Amino acid sequence: MINIIIDSNIIFSAILNSNSRIGQIIINGFNFYNFIAPQYVRSEILEHQDKIKETGKFSEKEFIKTYKLIIRNVTILSHSIIPKKITHTHLDYVVQSILMIPSLLLLLNLQGANYGQVI
Repeated sequence: MINIIIDSNIIFSAILNSNSRIGQIIINGFNFYNFIAPQYVRSEILEHQDKIKETGKFSEKEFIKTYKLIIRNVTILSHSIIPKKITHTHLDYVVQSILMIPSLLLLLNLQGANYGQVI
């Protein structure tokens, strides 16, 4: 299984359009990908939920349903497990992992991948 670190912007996008490529990868890709996000994404999403509901034209019920649909396949990591002394090398790795997502999407698109099949 491939570990993919995602941030709140990726989750925002998936919530706003769960039928988009990234939305479908997060919803249906749990057999192939392990999506990981820092703990702050929950509070960030809930902090901006009014804007998300307005942009996506969601009712409160639709927002919660879609939020749960997306977040159920994301492993949320507690900040307490991150070492206090983190090096730039670690940060570079995290940034590179986040930057891999557009490349992953391009690769899937070029391969004409169906999210239900092994790539």
